[in-house]
Order: sequence, then structure tokens, then C-alpha cells
Amino acid sequence: MIDYSQQIAAYDKHLQALLRSTRISLSDARTKGNISGEPGVYRIFLEDEFDQSLYIGKTRDLRRRICDDLLSGDEQSHTLRKKLASSYNLPDKAAVTDFLVRGYQCQILIVPRVTEISCLEHYAIAALRPKLNDERWSESEDE
Repeated sequence: MIDYSQQIAAYDKHLQALLRSTRISLSDARTKGNISGEPGVYRIFLEDEFDQSLYIGKTRDLRRRICDDLLSGDEQSHTLRKKLASSYNLPDKAAVTDFLVRGYQCQILIVPRVTEISCLEHYAIAALRPKLNDERWSESEDE
């Protein structure tokens, strides 16, 4: 029988590191200087509601995913943009960006081993139950 307790303990340690990581305002993230271009997992949340995650994501390039796709992209460039537009009746690209930069923050965790990113993302989604992640576990478009 396989003992998964060490793996689960490692994922929990990574999750705790994510939750302790620096909070970055999405309005400040637009400058790109404070977000690494390395692979990792990220968490989006409302500044006043630290305990409630809005979205958990993974990527091979945190800077591109958050700064370009999330903050500057369209509905096709990031799943969260599409979900925000439909959930909050935001009419266009500019409205979604304004919504995000007014009060939302992110936390990032660099995960050097790309093979661990999906497992850590799924663990974080299961543990934190973010509002706009799908209930099902599926591969996101950023793989």
C-alpha cells in the first residue's frame, strides 16, 4: 500500500507558504516588476477578505499569466476574466480590468518543478475552495 502522507504533508507545506507569501495588489502588479517570470501557483483574493479566495491558478510564467493574460487580456486569455465578466455582468475588457485592480490582490508561490504545479493547484483548490474555480479538476489552458 502506498503511503501518501508525505506527499500530502509536502503539499500542505507549499500551501502554507503560498498563504504566507507577500500580498501584491493587482493595481501594483501591472508594472510587472514585482512578479517573477518563473513557474508557479497563484491565488487571487479581495483585499478585505483575505480568507476567501476568488481564484487559484497555475502557470509556467507567473508574470505573463498575471500581468499580461489576467490584467491586460481578453476573455479568451484567462478563465478568470471570462468568469468575472459573466458573474458580475462586466460589459467589456476595460470593466473586467477595473474590477480586478480595485481591491484585489494576489499571492504567488514559485514552484521550480513543473511536474508539481498541477498537483499543488488541485490541492489548493480543494483546501481553499475558491469562489470562481470549477468544482471539477481539469487541466487549465495554461499547461
